[in-house]
Amino acid sequence: SVQVTFRSYGNHDENAPLHQAQAQTNMGIRTMSSFTHPQTKSFALAVNGHPIFLVGGNWITTDQFLRYSNSPERYLQELSMLRHSGINAIRVWGGGVAETQHFYDAADALGLLVYQEFWMTGDNNGRFAGSYDWPNDHDAYLANARD
Repeated sequence: SVQVTFRSYGNHDENAPLHQAQAQTNMGIRTMSSFTHPQTKSFALAVNGHPIFLVGGNWITTDQFLRYSNSPERYLQELSMLRHSGINAIRVWGGGVAETQHFYDAADALGLLVYQEFWMTGDNNGRFAGSYDWPNDHDAYLANARD
């Protein structure tokens, strides 16, 4: 079980309400850390203390109407194609759908690291000057994130 406590981004008021989220999951990663590789002098990652070379790809659901989202076999087949091509990390695009548990179970079974973006990964506060108080309804946002 993982529990996260946070304040809305940009809210520096120490008396502002805290928001909490909790999730239950299987997890084989104990630590993930970054370091500067001594030979390449570039960003590198280590999982459980072992350096890894990430080969990533982007995932946008292959079935936007979620007709096959209850098919663990389909996810396993589709993600197996990525794994067999040498990919070991997948970015799930935040502008698409939040994938089902079957997707994450298949990724876990194949040893794929998943970087899940969420809907607020767009330009909420950048050049288009979105509100720092977004989302307007934190409880609804957290309920949707949990779902």
